[in-house]
Amino acid sequence: MCPDADPLAGRRARAPGAIGLAVFVAALLAPRVALQWAGPDAQLSLMMDDASYYFEAARRALAGGTWPSADGVHPTNGFHPLYLLVVTAVQAAVGEGPRALVSAMMAFNLACNSLAVVLLARFVVFRDEDGRGAAGVAAAVLLALSPGWLVHGTIGVENSLSSLLVLAAVLQWDRRYGGVPPAASWGRAARDGALLGLAALGRSDALLLAGVYALAGAWRMRPALGPAGALREVVALGAGAAAVLAPWWIANLAMFGTIAQDSGVALAARFARDYGPHTSAVSLRAEATGVAFWLYRFLWAGGLVPLTAWLLAVAMPFERLRSASRTGRSLVAVVVLAAASLLLRANDPTDVRDIGQAALELALAVPAFGFGLVCARPVRVRMRAVHGVAFAAAALTVAAYAIGFRGFQVWYASGFSLAAVLFAAWGALPAMLRGRRAFTAALLALLCVQSALVVRGWLERGGREGMDRALFANGEALRGRLEAFAASRGGAVKIGSFDSGEFAFRVHPFPIVNADGVMNHAAAVAIRDGSLARWMRAEGVTHLVTSPLRIAQYRRVENFPAVYDSAASAAIGMETYLLDWAGAPAGR
Repeated sequence: MCPDADPLAGRRARAPGAIGLAVFVAALLAPRVALQWAGPDAQLSLMMDDASYYFEAARRALAGGTWPSADGVHPTNGFHPLYLLVVTAVQAAVGEGPRALVSAMMAFNLACNSLAVVLLARFVVFRDEDGRGAAGVAAAVLLALSPGWLVHGTIGVENSLSSLLVLAAVLQWDRRYGGVPPAASWGRAARDGALLGLAALGRSDALLLAGVYALAGAWRMRPALGPAGALREVVALGAGAAAVLAPWWIANLAMFGTIAQDSGVALAARFARDYGPHTSAVSLRAEATGVAFWLYRFLWAGGLVPLTAWLLAVAMPFERLRSASRTGRSLVAVVVLAAASLLLRANDPTDVRDIGQAALELALAVPAFGFGLVCARPVRVRMRAVHGVAFAAAALTVAAYAIGFRGFQVWYASGFSLAAVLFAAWGALPAMLRGRRAFTAALLALLCVQSALVVRGWLERGGREGMDRALFANGEALRGRLEAFAASRGGAVKIGSFDSGEFAFRVHPFPIVNADGVMNHAAAVAIRDGSLARWMRAEGVTHLVTSPLRIAQYRRVENFPAVYDSAASAAIGMETYLLDWAGAPAGR
């Protein structure tokens, strides 16, 4: 790494002129306003099922004045507390109506998404002479339009807030440690630690960033302060983080006897049974697939996979292959590759509909990366120490999820798509656009088209894993059928579900037992201990509204007597299975 003698912290981050700012703001607002004006039904079709866990938990907590739960009965810690606090506050402000909550949370998440772009533009794109000119405006507009980053504001879970906090922490590391050796300051280090603690409340995996942040900061301070001074820095950072995290951890210890979150415990236990030992062929295939998904999400962060790959190569500290004579042809090739990826529009970061086309997009990224390595660049475009911090934290996160946890969701990647990929790539872009009008115009045209087509596709078809667009319209009727079915059985009915979030949200206040443990501490413990069937029987769960795939998966935890119930399925209008405890062996 080659940190600049004149660090970002030492520069005065100046913005371009009024016209340039107006163009940037217009590009920032256009796709986000379209999404906000689409209304709650379309917005629901973009939000992942996990968003409904937050919405329902907030509604239950407010209604009962109790610890959050998915059904009003079984408490859980399977959420990230800072985001649930926001959802609960918004729910209290807008009232009971779920439509108003959905629109308000979409607005909040798009605002966090926009603020992250503004921070990147101010501190990364607009930071020097190139950034304050036309090239900087063009780079900022490309960033604002990128659907690869915009998508993280539509999912409805904690990732927009957590990504913003991760970015703030990375920028703070650069201000504190990125230039000349910093002076010791317990108070400043404790405030930095508090920011890291807040990021961890936003999403727990930010603790990995906190570890990298502290170690890298101590290493930067060691030459000036010695080992003892560096250790004091780490202690102060840890104290600041612990002060923020302590109330959450103490509450969990008091409620559940552990700080481990139910969602992680339950999913890790299920994956262990699905994949077996980490050295098994099934596990190795799952781990390789997870890494590939992470790579795909990272490269989509720039909106066009080859464009992001090219920019990352431009930002890398390799000079041997770079040549001014190769640059012109390389730029033309990058535009061609980006245009080719635009034609492969079967996928987006939250919706891989066609694995083959995703592989083609990744294949296009390989030559684009190579062209980035041979492009000549201004001397001032260089990797900084903070890029190493961001990429190290990203690598740890990928390893923890893809290899350790063996699970992937798109929002796991968003914070480090922002801090590691966009932070490095977009820092190099203004200098590469300077004086290259045709190249700049071509990239702007491609991103404008890509953004418009992707946003239109979202509004027309929703996300592949988004919630039901007709959830509100059909929820009342479904709740009525459930109540009628329960009444027909004399009230001796308790409905459970794996992936219960959307189902519970749409039929509120009818209670749906979360049986996968993601939002149910007792179920998470049962899955961890291999006693899921015994727990469901003790709880009196009589029916599961689920799919054969989920039944097969959770029978690997402990077998249970689920029999397809055609009468219940017809009465409820969803695939329903009877738990035939009367015919089960003793002890089950």
